[in-house]
Amino acid sequence: MKKINFLMLLLIAVFASCRKTDRQSNSGTGLPQLQKISGVASDDMMLEYRWTSPYSLKVVRALREHAAATGSDSLQMVLNAPLKADNYFLYYVIDLVTEDQAAALHTWMEADSQNMVVRYPVDSVSMYPHLFGEDVMEAYDEHNARFYATIPMGTPLPNAMGATILDTLYVPDADERALDFMLNLWTANFSNGYINYLQGAAPGLYDFAMKVHNEERYVPQGFDPIDPGTGNDWRNPFGTANNGQFFTPRELFDNGGMTGITNPVRRSRGISFRENTLDVNEGIRGLRVVATRFVVFQRITMTDINGEFEVDLPRFGFVGINYIFKNTELQIRGTDFSHHTVAGKMVSGLKAAFLAYVPVMHFQFCDPFNNINDLVINFAHGTKKALWGLTYNGVQEANRYTIDLNMRNGTKFLDVLCNYAQNGGPSAAPMLRYVYNFLGGPDYIFRLFQLSAYVGTSLPGVLPDMIITGQKNDPEDTHELRHTIYHEYGHTLHYFKANVMDSDHWKRNIALSPPPGYGDDINDVRGSYFALSEGWADFIGHTYNFRKYNTNATHTETNRWTGVPRTGNYQFLLEEVPTFNNNFIARGLFYDLTDAWNQAEQFDDIEGFTINQIYQHLTPFNYTIQDFRASWENQYPDVNNAALFDEYLDR
Repeated sequence: MKKINFLMLLLIAVFASCRKTDRQSNSGTGLPQLQKISGVASDDMMLEYRWTSPYSLKVVRALREHAAATGSDSLQMVLNAPLKADNYFLYYVIDLVTEDQAAALHTWMEADSQNMVVRYPVDSVSMYPHLFGEDVMEAYDEHNARFYATIPMGTPLPNAMGATILDTLYVPDADERALDFMLNLWTANFSNGYINYLQGAAPGLYDFAMKVHNEERYVPQGFDPIDPGTGNDWRNPFGTANNGQFFTPRELFDNGGMTGITNPVRRSRGISFRENTLDVNEGIRGLRVVATRFVVFQRITMTDINGEFEVDLPRFGFVGINYIFKNTELQIRGTDFSHHTVAGKMVSGLKAAFLAYVPVMHFQFCDPFNNINDLVINFAHGTKKALWGLTYNGVQEANRYTIDLNMRNGTKFLDVLCNYAQNGGPSAAPMLRYVYNFLGGPDYIFRLFQLSAYVGTSLPGVLPDMIITGQKNDPEDTHELRHTIYHEYGHTLHYFKANVMDSDHWKRNIALSPPPGYGDDINDVRGSYFALSEGWADFIGHTYNFRKYNTNATHTETNRWTGVPRTGNYQFLLEEVPTFNNNFIARGLFYDLTDAWNQAEQFDDIEGFTINQIYQHLTPFNYTIQDFRASWENQYPDVNNAALFDEYLDR
């Protein structure tokens, strides 16, 4: 049978194809009417706003031809120096329509962390922040069905991806600043912030820019990059303009012109989400930060614990800042299973493929010389991106807690699918990236989300390890969602301990997890299994949540033994509500092994053990809570185990 990517098909099944054909006209916006890249309007909602970049080879050639026409030896020496072979790039659009193309993209992305694609055209004046803010980009995400990438000409994209070349580009080096400046000036890719920066940093260059540009209106209407002498109130830098002025190369590049240009280090004020339990904006840590300078992806840095970063941004023009939810510990993929009705039929999978193969990202337009220091991004509680941020931070926090508790000395990579659903839904930790050879994996996910039946195999490396579901219409408080994240993370700890020798251990978990549920009794097949796996996971969920919030978060749960609701912090609930979900999943057992002797509970007279000591008994062949008991009592025969274990296992 042909290989089929589960996640791609899953997303295909739940997303209907849609396109935006009625686009806003750009008349009266003041945008320069530059040469459009060819395309079919009905296929690209951004077409109205896509323009030739300053680094398009046809623009570079036109500029150099104009420089030659002036007859100025010095100008030609600056602008017409030989172009460098390493500075050529190919600009691609990628349409994924087959499984093989999707697989090729995945392989390429996994091969090198510098390989990346984005959802928006990177050759365009769409970089102007006054036109394309967060609301526009969110709408674009909903309609976009393509990816874009820029690759050095010497290392083109694999043919199997089916990419199409949109343009050939030349990107000047640092020692080609004059060419870089003129290309950006000529195509009106300068911000007011940059012009203001020049006033202090390079007065000669500022004077030149102001003579070329209309001082009262930065971006003119009707500007033509192939003939910059036309248009409203523009001056021709290469000859006599309307007022008879002529600006020499010496004025442009000497006397403190280009030599005065520096790249000031600037610090963003952070990217965050609203932590409504603590009533703070919590910075999203460890995000990859990549700048898009029109067509060039430039890896910059990672966000710190506050979600901030320092950056030496490119010299000229607008840039886009891409915050990518991927690092060495995890990546986030995102979808919404409730976005469209599942009809059981195949539809266009272009957007679905992107979500399936590429980590989610947030894009921010930026004027590096104007607002980078004031760049503050905060995702409101209950939004899709707040779900991404909370999950991203939660997994990294759990890794730190795990290392602190000596359960391991490093981290394991996790692939996390964030499901942003109208009415919520299940979360899970199937660990399918690691057990991808288990043919029941796709069927497990389809049953978990009660989707249409699926028959097929899965492609290695693209199925999720964890699934975290956030609810749109009535969002959970952050402490509740964090508990879910920590709970599912507890399952991943169990996997990495139990699956060392016996690969069937987690396959059994996958097979048993979907409905009908956790069983009816601690001694039946399902009940005995989940009393261990779910009991451990919820013990970790509560323990880690208490580490995060201490007494700042309270929750109400019902003691299934007494029927009495109890309210308190998450450690309190481990003591007062000893079971999870029903009356026999024994999360309290693990807590009672570690807490101090409780005189009010005569059965709980064991104390002083560590979480790591418990963890060592989640071995490959300890499938059930009964197996755990036998293993524990074998290692610790001299403690009063019977009373405690009987209290939980003999109910």
